[in-house]
Amino acid sequence: MLLNKPETIQTQTHRQNFTDFSETRHLPQKNFYVSLQTILDRRNGELAMRKSEEEQNIFLSICSAYDRDVLTGKEEMKKEDFERITHITMALGFIPYTQLICSLHMDLAVELEEHEEREREIYLEYPEYYDDEEIYEKYDKWIEDFCSQIPEDRQEYYRTLIKENKQEY
Repeated sequence: MLLNKPETIQTQTHRQNFTDFSETRHLPQKNFYVSLQTILDRRNGELAMRKSEEEQNIFLSICSAYDRDVLTGKEEMKKEDFERITHITMALGFIPYTQLICSLHMDLAVELEEHEEREREIYLEYPEYYDDEEIYEKYDKWIEDFCSQIPEDRQEYYRTLIKENKQEY
């Protein structure tokens, strides 16, 4: 007697009945059932990890020697470094890599989040805060310093990328 493979997953609009088996897929090499969501979560996690590694390689190839040393653990990551580097990676649109940096330096991420929350509270009562404290100027200087140290033949590309990403947020 031959055993049939479990039915393949159909989209929700094509399903007649909702059963536990309609939401699982048989993986013959493991000989157990896994939910479609688990499969998608794993695939998304793998894609995010690959994207993060790709962004990390790009960033480490264009950042300063000091930032490379900080990011590779040769130098200690300070709060100021963390804030500056994550600002730059976000400006580049390197979201998965920024998340990786935050996960590796969770203490600094939490400290920065608390600091930014206090700044938001100050801003609500004191709208000129960012201008008076020259916060935007500090951010602009970080970006300019970063772009200036990139090899000349790639500067324009990264300046454009940052400009495009700045419009998105």
